[in-house]
Amino acid sequence: AKIEQWVKDEPNHPRANFALGREYAVRGEHEKAEKALKRYLEVAPGYDTNERYARSHACRMIANALINQRRDPNEVVTWFLRSVGENPSQREPWVHLGWIWGRVGDKEMARACFNRAKMITDETQSVVMEASCWGEQLEKLIAEL
Repeated sequence: AKIEQWVKDEPNHPRANFALGREYAVRGEHEKAEKALKRYLEVAPGYDTNERYARSHACRMIANALINQRRDPNEVVTWFLRSVGENPSQREPWVHLGWIWGRVGDKEMARACFNRAKMITDETQSVVMEASCWGEQLEKLIAEL
């Protein structure tokens, strides 16, 4: 309720929209999460170094919201691609993109994304470090191809 009020009071505040989208995602309110995160991407500066991480993460949350709404896998691929585009120096976007390519049946693209992810060894590039993208979890994804 506090975050919703924050967005109501400051509808163009990037942090407010991101926080609201993340809250909706955590609560499983996928349509609301998608809408709030898309709004965040509209108002957040894309050139700010610190914002790249949040923008990339927002794209992944939108993709996951679409998955949970059982939306078109091609739309999901697009959002994971955008996540990579927002911050290609981070491992997580590459792993998620590889995962969705594998799900839609493009094993070559999946393998290429996973191999690119493995080249990123600096964990400090991940503001939101997702355990599933590091260590043996990534090796499991590769083995499943």
